[in-house]
Amino acid sequence: TDAEARPLTEADLRGRWTLLFFGFTQCPDVCPGTLAVLKQVTAKLADDPTFKARGQVLFVSVDPARDTPEVLRPYVAYFDPAFRAATGDAAALAKLTGPLGVIYAKVPGEDGNYAMDHTASIFLIDPELRVLSAIGLPHVADDIATRRRR
Repeated sequence: TDAEARPLTEADLRGRWTLLFFGFTQCPDVCPGTLAVLKQVTAKLADDPTFKARGQVLFVSVDPARDTPEVLRPYVAYFDPAFRAATGDAAALAKLTGPLGVIYAKVPGEDGNYAMDHTASIFLIDPELRVLSAIGLPHVADDIATRRRR
């Protein structure tokens, strides 16, 4: 389900260049840092006609209990109103994360709070839904933009 409470399907990715990142909105560091880098990447690709016409950033939350569409919408819009966001129940997330080798797990904290450990790679997906690159940490905007251009 995307941040507009609509189903997210293959059709939302097919025909588009997608920079896909998994995380959660209450992440204290990696997730907001990565979304800030992805904002820099999209600025660097603003002169790339293919990415400008058919590029997107998609943030997928692995914390559906807290990251409802109402939470996701303003979170990604803070970084860029054009960024998309989605989440799903355990079965839906498994269908997307499994083939990509993405792992995530709830980490109990104090007073009933919790964090989520998760793969921190950015996935570059082409218009035919092929994963061209899994970009690990550290995320550097120039490097990511160069990979997309190649």
